[in-house]
Amino acid sequence: MTGSAEEALLEELSRINSELVNARRELSRLNAELAEKERFLARVLELSPDIVYVHDIRSRTDEYRNRALESILGHETAASAPDGAALEAYMHPEDAARRPAHLEAVAALPDGAETHFEFRLRRGDGTWSWFLGREAPFLRDASGAVVKTIGIAEDIGPLKERERRLLDASLTDPLTGLRNRRGFEEAAAAALADARSGGAVLVYVDLDRFKEINDRYGHAEGDEALKAAAVLLARNTRDGDVAARLGGDEFAILARGGDEESARRLAARFGTLVDEWNLVSGKPWKLRFSAGWAAAPRGGQSSLADLMARADEAMYEAKRGGRS
Repeated sequence: MTGSAEEALLEELSRINSELVNARRELSRLNAELAEKERFLARVLELSPDIVYVHDIRSRTDEYRNRALESILGHETAASAPDGAALEAYMHPEDAARRPAHLEAVAALPDGAETHFEFRLRRGDGTWSWFLGREAPFLRDASGAVVKTIGIAEDIGPLKERERRLLDASLTDPLTGLRNRRGFEEAAAAALADARSGGAVLVYVDLDRFKEINDRYGHAEGDEALKAAAVLLARNTRDGDVAARLGGDEFAILARGGDEESARRLAARFGTLVDEWNLVSGKPWKLRFSAGWAAAPRGGQSSLADLMARADEAMYEAKRGGRS
């Protein structure tokens, strides 16, 4: 080999070696950059206030979960399930039963799509809190079938509580705190359905001379009369009974069990409470009322609308007849 050929070979080897050195440096830089990104991602996941998880569909276990589960539910709750256990281990039984169908829906999604799932998880104090899960395909096998999903579960307990309070407010009379007509109809219909085997009675109550109180003593005193009647009505109920202000000066109680005679006694007890209140109230006016009632027989199919119509007619008949 001539000198010029040797020099050319050495130059080529030097160039290749230089390229290898540069490639190693670039690879080292990329590895460092990747490691930094992995540390960043891991830190973000651990600091996330939401539960982040990777679920293995085939083994029905969670391959990964960040620490939010422990911080939200409490260490004792998080430690109560075996390692790798899926979120179902902490779910309300009703929601855990819906979970397989949800995972089937996730497995049918294309990449980039997600689906939602609301569920309850048990906290360390034994209470249940609502979460909104957003879940998507994460890994597929060679055939394209989804084998792992990735999900984020956001604590929506405060939102659900606000929704509950708004719903309660929509079903409650703001002056007396009793149920309003809509709230009464919903609760009483459910109570009536539950009480078919034992019967139920509905008592209508209408305050007499209420307009006179408003006209003579003012609307503030009229409100006091309504609130006093509501308190006495509530005192005349048992667990499972439903009391309401239907509107204006009209009230109602749906009581589980009993017959016409028990309805009469219920109205009489309310009358006794009203008499006692009138003796000690110190008000310049007296509470007076008319009452009517109707009974749903045991094993019968009386509707709430039918009971309300019959009790309302009986109450107005009593008022017309002066039998307050």
